[in-house]
Amino acid sequence: MSAAARAEARRKAILSRGGDRLAKLTTSARGEDGSSYLNTDAPASNSRAFVGDESIMPTPPARTSPSPHLPADAFVAPNVDPSVWSQEQQAQLLQALMGGMPGPGQFPGMVPPIQGDIPPTPPDDPFATMMASLQQQSHPQAQATGKAPAVNAPPSRLQKVMPFVHLGAMWLLLGYFVLYKEPELFQERAHLTQAVSLQSRWSELIHAPSVAGAWGITLVPFFWAFTTIQIVLHSMRILSGFDAVQPPMLLSLALPHLPPTITSVVVNGMKYMQMASLFLDDIAGLIVGIGFLIFFSNLFTQ
Repeated sequence: MSAAARAEARRKAILSRGGDRLAKLTTSARGEDGSSYLNTDAPASNSRAFVGDESIMPTPPARTSPSPHLPADAFVAPNVDPSVWSQEQQAQLLQALMGGMPGPGQFPGMVPPIQGDIPPTPPDDPFATMMASLQQQSHPQAQATGKAPAVNAPPSRLQKVMPFVHLGAMWLLLGYFVLYKEPELFQERAHLTQAVSLQSRWSELIHAPSVAGAWGITLVPFFWAFTTIQIVLHSMRILSGFDAVQPPMLLSLALPHLPPTITSVVVNGMKYMQMASLFLDDIAGLIVGIGFLIFFSNLFTQ
């Protein structure tokens, strides 16, 4: 071998060692994916094709049928950060925290419920997992019975007019005792020879007399009639299903985690508080009616 050939071989060896060293540095810098860039050699030919055992088939013609409809997710960029929540996901989280949970399967990445005893496999999306857990905790009674959670329906027409029914019943009761029952008892107990007008007797109440018994109004059994009307009205509300209460947001989030006894006490206590509020409203309606009666009686008497 001549000196020129030896120099050329030495130069090629030095270049090959430098190339290997550069490839190692590049691979270590790129990590696991770096090895894919080094495989630049052409694939080895098949020995069967070389011997002649394998026949070369012609390439089939391209398909002329229309391509199937691609889903919308196929055009989504693969480099989207999964930790960033979209506006739709934030709105769904706010809706879940406020108590208005939508049905299952409406969240992206959520696994639909499977009928049976085997629970579905939790998805990789942490947001979908959190929303599924919130949905399970917000309706424990519906899951125990196997029914879907009830959606808050809009109030019916009867439910809207129930406050006016209470007020109308109180004023009708007051009118019955003022116009019919009280004058009848007054005539039986007073034994007056000359008739005293109803307006004059009620107008005396506006002057606040200091002498006891000088009002001129006969006592009537109003309490028992008022109690009977209250029982009828509240029974109608209970039988119609209008006594349902809506706990506050924080209390509704805490109720599923409390024992059933405490939950029942809290819900029933809120129902009794609602009944007491309606009872006080009816008494206030009676007081307003008596005030109007005294005012107009004094106005017409003058």
